[in-house]
Amino acid sequence: MTTKILVIDDEPAILELMRAIFESAGYAVETTDTADAVAQLTDGELPHVIILDLLLAGKDGRDTIRQLKSQERTRQIPVLMLSAHHGAESEALATGADDFLAKPFEIEELLAKVTSYGSAFGLSRSFESQQAGTGHDEEQEKTGDHSKKERTSQT
Repeated sequence: MTTKILVIDDEPAILELMRAIFESAGYAVETTDTADAVAQLTDGELPHVIILDLLLAGKDGRDTIRQLKSQERTRQIPVLMLSAHHGAESEALATGADDFLAKPFEIEELLAKVTSYGSAFGLSRSFESQQAGTGHDEEQEKTGDHSKKERTSQT
């Protein structure tokens, strides 16, 4: 069974990047620029992981996570919140996020977090195979040379 990820962010570049990262790692990915997609989720279409920007145009990510965590059918879906704003981690976690990742983030860290959520549902593949899809260099990891690591742009 393939892990399904829903990415909600109002920045088109972030959505495009996330789609490329997760599809190359073998995940099924849906992206949207509006939190309204959460209200349209049905039991057959529930994602295994939701990646949600804290501040969205139109509807705040904090309101969206409250909605997700208040409903029986979506309460157990892990939500990873993202933000470039200082101090956002404590706010995201207090709102109900299962985890937080500051922008800009390292792709390997993002994949590791999503892999851990997939493991909780028995859906994970090996992290090593995902790293191969991102150009992760094992020698680079051993030597500590991280100058080539990919990073996202800060939004």
